[in-house]
Amino acid sequence: MLSAIVKDAIEVKQPGATWNQLEINVKVYRHIENIKQLNSDMFGQVKNAIINAVSTPGEEARHESLKKDIIEMYANLHGKVRREVALEETSEAWNSIY
Repeated sequence: MLSAIVKDAIEVKQPGATWNQLEINVKVYRHIENIKQLNSDMFGQVKNAIINAVSTPGEEARHESLKKDIIEMYANLHGKVRREVALEETSEAWNSIY
């Protein structure tokens, strides 16, 4: 699917341009690596939230700590996804083609 998106982007920007499959695969690989990095960052945030919650004394306080951290992560991600991530991904896709 990413390969088709890259091919379409090339065709729109440079009608008649031809890229070999290796060049397209390199660009797709870069996008996949970027997505993996985002997933790794989120994993680290969840791990830290769990560690913080476990170190909080009292069962109810642990529950509230974890809940607060996860809600905060979700709110930050949701706000970022709408603007920053979309802009970053668009920019990365654009720059990887040219």
